[in-house]
Amino acid sequence: MRVRKKRVARDAHSMARTGTSLSRIAVDNGQAALAALSVLTRRGDMLRAAVEDPLRADHLELFRMSAEKVEAFGLAGLAIVEAAAKAQRAWLGHWQAEMSQAVQAGSRLARCATPDRAIQVQADAATAAVQRLASLSAVLTELATASTAAALLPYHKRVTQNARRLARAATV
Repeated sequence: MRVRKKRVARDAHSMARTGTSLSRIAVDNGQAALAALSVLTRRGDMLRAAVEDPLRADHLELFRMSAEKVEAFGLAGLAIVEAAAKAQRAWLGHWQAEMSQAVQAGSRLARCATPDRAIQVQADAATAAVQRLASLSAVLTELATASTAAALLPYHKRVTQNARRLARAATV
């Protein structure tokens, strides 16, 4: 079984990037959860105050509550669409290369002089196909975790900014 060194190195880098994305997701989600608790508490107080006295409500903050969610959803959606396009290109590229490999394997098989050689050509082709499929799996996993991290980033950014801004406003 021949394993191509370039593919092994590329797959190792892909798995490392996947691990980095997973770590980032975990850290960002923890920070965002803590910040969201703070933001929800402060904004809940603002909403109660707005119901009690609508004329004195913080209308700018009330507007931000909706506008920033629309922006974050849009940016997250864009990240997901971009990741889906990358995944589609990887998937289609893989199968295009597989068709080429199948034609080459068929050509090698046609030139086999003995049954033993034909079996070896088929075994080599199958082994190489499994290795390439494993590489595709590593790439798609990397893309999935990277897209998750990218989709969560707008929420993390906004909620942590809001927590800092609201905390400063509360101390003034």
